[in-house]
Amino acid sequence: MLPREQSLETAMVVEVSHFHWGTNTRGRKKEKKNKEE
Repeated sequence: MLPREQSLETAMVVEVSHFHWGTNTRGRKKEKKNKEE
C-alpha cells in the first residue's frame, strides 16, 4: 500500500484525468450526435 500522501496525490491525478476524459467523451458524443443529425 502507498503512504497516505502518495495515495492522495494519485487519487487527485486520477480524478483530474477522469474529469478531462469525461469532458472529452461528452464533447465527442455531441460531435457524433451532430454528425448523425
